[in-house]
Amino acid sequence: MSTHLPWAIVWLRHSLRLHDNPMIQRCIQEGYRPVVLYITPSRELEIDRWGFTPLGPHRKRFLMESLVDLRSQLEEHGVNLLYLEGDVIEQLSLVSTSLTSTQSIKLYADREYAYLDQKIEAEVEAAFDITWFHAQLLTNPDDLPFSVTATPHIFSKFRGKIEKYVTIETLTEETKWSKMSQQEAALPALLQEYTKALPCDSDDTLPKDNRQAFDFRGGETAALARLNDYLWNTEYVTTYKETRNGLIGPNYSTKFSAYLSLGCLSPKLVYHEIKRFEEEVVANQSTYWVIFEVLWREFFRYVAWQHGRHLFWPGGIQHKPVKLRTNHQFDAWCKGETGQPFVDANMRELNATGFMSNRGRQNVASYLVHDLGQDWRAGAAYFEYQLLDYDPCSNYGNWNYVAGVGNDPRAGRKFNVAGQAERYDVQGEFTLLWAD
Repeated sequence: MSTHLPWAIVWLRHSLRLHDNPMIQRCIQEGYRPVVLYITPSRELEIDRWGFTPLGPHRKRFLMESLVDLRSQLEEHGVNLLYLEGDVIEQLSLVSTSLTSTQSIKLYADREYAYLDQKIEAEVEAAFDITWFHAQLLTNPDDLPFSVTATPHIFSKFRGKIEKYVTIETLTEETKWSKMSQQEAALPALLQEYTKALPCDSDDTLPKDNRQAFDFRGGETAALARLNDYLWNTEYVTTYKETRNGLIGPNYSTKFSAYLSLGCLSPKLVYHEIKRFEEEVVANQSTYWVIFEVLWREFFRYVAWQHGRHLFWPGGIQHKPVKLRTNHQFDAWCKGETGQPFVDANMRELNATGFMSNRGRQNVASYLVHDLGQDWRAGAAYFEYQLLDYDPCSNYGNWNYVAGVGNDPRAGRKFNVAGQAERYDVQGEFTLLWAD
């Protein structure tokens, strides 16, 4: 790169990686000098209607670790990562006007699929010259045999069409970096403060709980290590279908979800690595089932895109007339003090670590809605606050499903929590592990 190359902004939202990153790749390919930008929107930092700050301490720690890792990798290529908080339009304008005062600056960004994020996108499009990419998806929306508005209501029909008609694209070509001198890489003085240490605040002192299922460390480096370990080093992927309902330990499930949620791991990389493993080692129901789960993630993104704000309404995407409430029982559920041992154990794991198994999530959600009669949206907000792997599409899609206002063809599905505990925590080890 030379000093004559114009600046451009690569606004990464949930694609915090260098592999399979079409935003950075296109920016450089088109002859720009990139400044990579991450913005934490104001709503993530403000108390919501339920009394939670959406970006809770576990999520914030994981995000900051992911940004530190990305910043370190970008610095090797002479590229700056800026971190800002606040109104998205204001922050983009601040960076834009600092970089150039003579012309409109070019932006490259990954699309989101939940209503508020898409609302922001419309505002950004009106104010900037921006090129969007579907970097968070496994599929290309242009390749689907249906329109987004005609996304099948039932997952099995969605999956069937994807598997029959859609070829998953290869990963974005590796970015052809060229080193810049310090002089060439220098940012305007006004932006220098945004390249400094990330605001971990008290989050770096979060106590570690030695009962945690997995030691989640944010960032692409950790994500790629986990993918390599789960597939190639241990081959645990070959037994995933049999172990996926486990509750204790690092290897009953992939533990990919947190890395996928921030885009430290590309869903296309997971897909193609599984396919390579199937060709070189073995293909069985378990290897397929990992792809099956990635397709569930994909499904909920299209559902969110299809239904917009209704995903977050009391009656969900079915627009059901419902009456919802919250009271002291919701507080007890949050604290893991309901008196139902299996529910409480799972909630205590969530509170201590920011993680909960898939089996646990289904049970605690069902218990909150169907046994305690509480507002499912409050449960979804608490998960948003706590979960390391939170993303709005999967979170609210699953809560719609459990509450009987979403994509479940069998309305009113209720888990027998005590029966579930007997089946999946046979010896009571998990419940005992998280008992007070």
